[in-house]
Amino acid sequence: MKILVISESNDSIGWLCKMQSEGHELKVYIQLKEERSVGKGILDIVSSWQSWVKWCDFAICDSNIFGKEATKLRRMGVPTVGPTEETQRAEVDRAFGLNLLESHGIHCG
Repeated sequence: MKILVISESNDSIGWLCKMQSEGHELKVYIQLKEERSVGKGILDIVSSWQSWVKWCDFAICDSNIFGKEATKLRRMGVPTVGPTEETQRAEVDRAFGLNLLESHGIHCG
């Protein structure tokens, strides 16, 4: 399977190496320039995730900061594991997150 990974700092390098060892092809975009050397020579680090959308069978956004990107990928028909804009907002906006939990019957006291 051809997998596009969008990462903030390549925190997922361990399981990405495992996926690669099992025969999957990976293209890894790392947002933070100072972290782009993480995994270099082990994983195929790319400079733009947008260039690889048509190539991939599947996408992974490994940080909750990529809600908009994951939503865009889904709208383009790419199966994607990652946040939504709503879960991203719940992560950074405490009041919104608590209201979301309450609306699903999870009482936060």
